[in-house]
Amino acid sequence: MNNYGYIYFLRFVDSGGQAYYKIGITRNDIIGRINSIQTSIPFKISVVKHVFVQNFRLKEKDLHNKYIKYKVLNEWFCFSSDELIFLSDISQLQGDINGNFS
Repeated sequence: MNNYGYIYFLRFVDSGGQAYYKIGITRNDIIGRINSIQTSIPFKISVVKHVFVQNFRLKEKDLHNKYIKYKVLNEWFCFSSDELIFLSDISQLQGDINGNFS
């Protein structure tokens, strides 16, 4: 189980109506992690999805690399019209718990 962990996808909308997404990982309590992130964000964070996967660090890195052009700060991304592609990838990841993410 050393290679297993959670990839989580968070979202908040700023005062101008722009949505931002965070792609992150944790081995621990998801709610605790979200609460710690919430303290640094003045807007309400919601959970889009979290999945327990094998090779979670590698899969997170793959997602960050795939969406590098949408990156705005650290693990936060702004997708605009490609949001549906991003959400589709989350679903694929959920169905690929033991395989490789591509």
